[in-house]
Amino acid sequence: MSILIFSSCSSDDDTSSNDIPVDNPEEAIIGQWNLTARTEDGLEFCELSNKFYFNEDNTLEFDYNEGDEPGDCYNLLIMGSYEFLDENQLKLTFESPIESTQNVTYEFSNSSTLLISFFEDSTVTETYKKQ
Repeated sequence: MSILIFSSCSSDDDTSSNDIPVDNPEEAIIGQWNLTARTEDGLEFCELSNKFYFNEDNTLEFDYNEGDEPGDCYNLLIMGSYEFLDENQLKLTFESPIESTQNVTYEFSNSSTLLISFFEDSTVTETYKKQ
């Protein structure tokens, strides 16, 4: 089920005047994050459409896609919430249509690249690029 919830992305050092400083994760996480890479097993074609939407009110949407052929993607929009825990820990609570809670480690490599790590047989890190 964890792999259903997560995906990774690659880093990008491009910055703009709209970049939020990484030293304020509560502000930096707000917005749309697109999956670009994963350390385990790589990505299937459809997973490249996976997106997290982190909202200011601590709600989230995860636009999950799976499948390896164009036109053969399965899509599921998962609603939930997020909470910052101890340093670099984030609690993700998925409420509809899947009920699940997972604590993950997060790291901003810059203000437009977010790394999310979770354990599933081994540690998996997904990279997300801010849009």
